Amino acid sequence: MLKFVIAALVALEIVLLSSWVIPPANATSPNSEVYIWDYASVGNSQMVCKKVVFHLENRPLPPGVEVQP
Repeated sequence: MLKFVIAALVALEIVLLSSWVIPPANATSPNSEVYIWDYASVGNSQMVCKKVVFHLENRPLPPGVEVQP
């Protein structure tokens, strides 16, 4: 019985420690990077992998714009 309790405590400790150290899969960073497949250029039939980076800016909203939580 004591072995099961110790094993359960060790498993719980591993789960808790890994949840604090490893970020969740759906976490986003301030500068998100996305890879997409797109044509190399207009009129070209070659598909290439392109990196798209989003740089978020903290700007004030224009007057009269309401944001819902």
